[in-house]
Amino acid sequence: MIYSYKLNDKLFFDYLNGYKYDEFSGYDYQIYTGPGLKYIAIDTKKHNLELGNNILYSVDVAKDTQERYNYFSYRAKALYSWQILENLKFEETLTYRTDLSKINNFFLFSKTAFISKLTDIFSVSLSYKIDYVNEPEADKKKSDKTMSVNLIADF
Repeated sequence: MIYSYKLNDKLFFDYLNGYKYDEFSGYDYQIYTGPGLKYIAIDTKKHNLELGNNILYSVDVAKDTQERYNYFSYRAKALYSWQILENLKFEETLTYRTDLSKINNFFLFSKTAFISKLTDIFSVSLSYKIDYVNEPEADKKKSDKTMSVNLIADF
């Protein structure tokens, strides 16, 4: 969940509260919270690019041992969207989060999606997600890949 405050037309102060459950990486859960800035780099009718970064306090809890690891982290995020046709949109989200004291402990997330408007109320999306953990718990995968089709209600 992100709370934003508009500083001007392109720059926003934000505060992020995040929770992540990923059974494949060996973490029971991860939580993180902290302030940041978001910048609107491109804002046209067809193309949009938002860049953001946050300094976070993070807690990772191991699934098997329930061991807690508390640390300060940095998160960078880019969200690009391209309105290809009137009823077809492309979106790419990239997120990088790292432990500030142990830089090789990092997490990458990518979501690529095509969204098509079906009616005034409904859209359908085809997306591919990659969730990468550089240092997963022992005997766990480094990446989780998911393809999905979603029906979206637009309000």
